Amino acid sequence: ARLSRLKESNEIINDQLVFQGSAIDVIREIYKILPKDVSLTLMEFDDKDRILLRGTARELSSVFNFLPVLEKSPYFESAKINYATKRTFRQVEFADFEIVCQMSKF
Repeated sequence: ARLSRLKESNEIINDQLVFQGSAIDVIREIYKILPKDVSLTLMEFDDKDRILLRGTARELSSVFNFLPVLEKSPYFESAKINYATKRTFRQVEFADFEIVCQMSKF
C-alpha cells in the first residue's frame, strides 16, 4: 500500500512537471485570443489537464469560430463544444456555450 501511494505521488508530480504552463499563463493566453464579442462566465481546470470554458457570445458563429483559434494556440488542443444555445434577452439574441479542451503538454 505504501509503495502504491508513493507511485501515485510520483505520477502526480511527473504530470505537473510535464505541463510547464502555469494557470496564470493559461488564463493570460485565453484572454489574449478571446474574440471581442465573446465573454466568459466560467473557467474551470480539472485534474486531467482539461479546461472548461463557459460563456456568452453575440453570435452563435462566434462560438464556432473560437474553436480553431483555441487549437492554434500552443496551450490547447482537442477543443469541443459541449453545447451552444441561443437565447433572447430584451429583444437581443445571445449564444450561451460550453467548450472543453485539453491543455497541451509542451
